[in-house]
Amino acid sequence: MSAAGPLQAALVAYLSADAPLTALIGAHGICDRLVPATTPRPYLRILDIDSRDISGDLMPLWEHGLRLLVVGPEGGHRVVETVAARLRLLLDNAALTLNGHHLASLACQSCRIRRDETLKGHVAELTLRAVTEPA
Repeated sequence: MSAAGPLQAALVAYLSADAPLTALIGAHGICDRLVPATTPRPYLRILDIDSRDISGDLMPLWEHGLRLLVVGPEGGHRVVETVAARLRLLLDNAALTLNGHHLASLACQSCRIRRDETLKGHVAELTLRAVTEPA
């Protein structure tokens, strides 16, 4: 079974427990489901987790590509840059505890900041790579 669900749950719990991040995005600023239009900005949305089996002969392994989106208010990119920097600091090599799985590695691979016309504000899209194995 893929560790995508436990990975997402651990990610939300880990990020929700970080006081400096909560100060930036608010207590309810992490969204792993549909985001209501009334959600205050900035907020963090888990866009998707793409999992694939990379098992070898010796042990089962799963690789997960995660995309996180920081959505900021209209008027500048400084807010999303600050939140993205905090996320990179927190998540690079983070030791998340997953239910039924072990996180072998977690790394931020890229961060792209841009203005989004549809969302009417600046966004930062972070791409992460995680590797998991059974516990």
